[in-house]
Amino acid sequence: MTSHFPPDLPPFPVSDELKATLDTLLYSTSASSPEPLWTEAIVRIAETLNVQRSSIAPFVEAWRRLYVTTLFLDHVQDGDPLGSPQLEALPAPLQYHLAFSIYVAAQHALVHLNSDVIPTARIARLQRFWSASVAQLLSGQYLDLTTKRAAIETPGQQSLDLYERLALQKTGATFALAFGGAATLATDDEAQIVALTNVGSAYGMLLQYHDDLMDHEVQESQPEAVTLSRALLAAYPHLATYGTRAAFAFWSSIYVAYTRALEAMLEPLPPATRSVCTELLRQSFGELPELIEAPDNVASRNVMQ
Repeated sequence: MTSHFPPDLPPFPVSDELKATLDTLLYSTSASSPEPLWTEAIVRIAETLNVQRSSIAPFVEAWRRLYVTTLFLDHVQDGDPLGSPQLEALPAPLQYHLAFSIYVAAQHALVHLNSDVIPTARIARLQRFWSASVAQLLSGQYLDLTTKRAAIETPGQQSLDLYERLALQKTGATFALAFGGAATLATDDEAQIVALTNVGSAYGMLLQYHDDLMDHEVQESQPEAVTLSRALLAAYPHLATYGTRAAFAFWSSIYVAYTRALEAMLEPLPPATRSVCTELLRQSFGELPELIEAPDNVASRNVMQ
């Protein structure tokens, strides 16, 4: 099988058999690829901070492989379709081995960062940031796997607190690494690095809210899943009679609140960088929606509390 790895990144040094399976998983399954607009946004953020596309490419590829790892592992653990009959036919131990292999491949991609172009101190800082972010992902996934439906359905605001903690440690941490990692390699300006890390975290949280809202019917078929709709109804039990109207009202309030907060987060960044981030929001979620009146005054949440 011909390798599909980018020409500027040597193939991961494993056996031909494992490499072929990894290629299938990394490049050929519909269920395992991050949106191109996300990876393009990482590249464009770096370019606005004066780092060339070719210099940031190893980090973008590493992040892409990490994203595939988390999504594939999620699918394996939840029993979701993997998007490939070949992968679905593999025994569970082999599927978990592949998840570990993809993560190793992600770390391997980082070794191709060019210290002649990007200062060694920035690369070292990125490695520390990477490790801390993966620790967050591990903690979030552990909490997800050990949380029972009863916990997310316990009446009170703690159900939404738990849901948001999961979203922050998983999707939030993933995109904090994407944007903050690009900034770490591109600049020594602490304010810009912090700003892009926070923007990535907020964007990841919005993705989690939005995706869960759009997939609520599928999630309802998963008896133990920690879902937005279950957390929302636990916080506001009287909303059961409103159906999806309550969830969409909640989403509109969240989107408005996060968008306003993002305006402040973006302040330390150059205009071109801010434009990339605001365009990504528009491409992902559309224009800022009108604030839908929530039934019985459903309160909006604080941003990333």
